[in-house]
Amino acid sequence: MKFTPTSLTINQLFNSANEQYVIPTYQRRYSWTEKQIWDLVEDVGLIEPGDQHLLGMLVCLAGHHKAGLNQLEVVDGQQRLTTIVILLECIKQIFEKEGLADAARDISMLLQAVPPSGKAEQKVLLDSIDAEEFKDHIAQRTDRTYINQRLLDAFRVVREDAIAEGIRESTIKGIQDFVYKLRNQAVVIRLDVSEARDAFKLFETINNRGLRLSPTDIVKNFLLGNAARFGDAALDQARKSWAELLHHLDGINSDAFFRYYLMSLLQVRVKKVEVVSRFKSLFMTQVAEAAKLPDRHNYPDMDDSEDEDEVGNGEEVSNGESEFARAEVVSFGDFLDRLVLSCCRFDGHEIGCFIKPEVGHAETEVQPRVQDRSGQACQGARGVGGASRSRPGRS
Repeated sequence: MKFTPTSLTINQLFNSANEQYVIPTYQRRYSWTEKQIWDLVEDVGLIEPGDQHLLGMLVCLAGHHKAGLNQLEVVDGQQRLTTIVILLECIKQIFEKEGLADAARDISMLLQAVPPSGKAEQKVLLDSIDAEEFKDHIAQRTDRTYINQRLLDAFRVVREDAIAEGIRESTIKGIQDFVYKLRNQAVVIRLDVSEARDAFKLFETINNRGLRLSPTDIVKNFLLGNAARFGDAALDQARKSWAELLHHLDGINSDAFFRYYLMSLLQVRVKKVEVVSRFKSLFMTQVAEAAKLPDRHNYPDMDDSEDEDEVGNGEEVSNGESEFARAEVVSFGDFLDRLVLSCCRFDGHEIGCFIKPEVGHAETEVQPRVQDRSGQACQGARGVGGASRSRPGRS
């Protein structure tokens, strides 16, 4: 694994005119709480003259180029990076309102990426599910309904509370002092990784040392990391599939989806703490391309490691045969298709029909839903884990 760590102030992070940070479509929605925003504001505000404060790490996948821009795909740290942009955008608007054109222009230039063509773009480009809402929040549009309450709260907290109360001396001078600290004394460690598989592995390693990752986060990085090992085409397909999955599961407990997906497919009861290990074992058993991976055998079938009551009433699974041994071997593309199609169909009542009575399952953790976000019912599914939809170009 090759990566280059660099300590950068926010000014230095945004200083290269031809660099652009891209938060890709497969990343989850903005989810920072008010407390996390307040913590960042207070940490910056308390920096003493001559000191620096480490905000955290930013893991970037380097190597993408678009019309003269060096695009850095943000693998980890997008929540903090987005919050910093929210702070700067809101403060810029205050400067504009107060007639401080030079100060506002200075921030505006900082938040721009300028390719050789000369047409400025956003320094931090949200290509995620929050992209349109983020733009409308900056434009202060009130004629629309916002879905992401956390993003709505973030702009409200910064505009109405943090700037007015959280920044010491909530005067123009106090705000200017805060901006100076944020730009020149707040530091991030940027880790640039050239290989996608290393970037996703690094993400999981870093986060497992601190805050506990959700099963969905770990599954995402496992899928994308292995897709990168299969080649660029597989990685591109995995990114698109994960973005579609997030679209269908928006507002639903995604961890619950993966749990019930595994239960319906394997026909065994799956505990919450087993979701990740069982998903990894299923992937290594079912995906044809995984047979060539050198670490495939590090993922056990787990047929001899579960409690007797895991299947229900002490019954064996199919006369002692491992549930993974019965999994149909499919291509990576079909594995992704089945996963996305299943999440499209996912609702608490329907999924129970695909779980044998002896398996049983705990209370449903999601609200029933039979339509996708556009209001159209998903077509062609044969239930959770059922046949894949047709894909252009695949026989």
